Formats: sequence, structure tokens, C-alpha cells
Amino acid sequence: MDKYAIFCIFILIILCIWHSTLGALIFLFTPDFRITSDMWFAYIDRLIFQIALSLFSLLHICFIIWLYRIPLRHRRQMSKKDFQYRQLLKKTSSFA
Repeated sequence: MDKYAIFCIFILIILCIWHSTLGALIFLFTPDFRITSDMWFAYIDRLIFQIALSLFSLLHICFIIWLYRIPLRHRRQMSKKDFQYRQLLKKTSSFA
């Protein structure tokens, strides 16, 4: 869970850096700070949004697969061992 939280914080930091960079570019290159949909700022922002959303979705899918394969596998193994141990305790208590 810590890895997930660190990952999300890292993504937020990258997005904050991008938005501050875009704001600085708009401040420097537009006289009235207005952006229309046909300006290159809008195209770049949409492209970065699509890339960020794709990466965010892909990394979430990878994280879910990793979560199922590694930590939950250990939990299933421990649950199986716990069941076997309880069965062993029942057998040994019935002999006593």
C-alpha cells in the first residue's frame, strides 16, 4: 500500500510541475492570458493529458496485477498452511 501511495504522490508532483510550466509558458507568450482551442498550448495540454491518463491507467492495471500475483499469493499460501495446521492439531488431539 505504501508503494501505491508513493506512486500517486509522484504522479501528483509531475502534474503540478507540468501545470506550473504550462502556466509560465502562457504567461510569457500570450499578451492577455487567454487560451483558445486552436492555440498550440491547448494542443500540447491535451496531448500531455492523454499521455498522463494512459500512463496512470496502465500503471494502475500493472499495480493491480502485481498485487494479485505477489502479496495476495502469500496470503493464500498462509491461509492454506493455517488450514493444514488446524487439521494437524485436530488429528493430534484426537489421538491424545
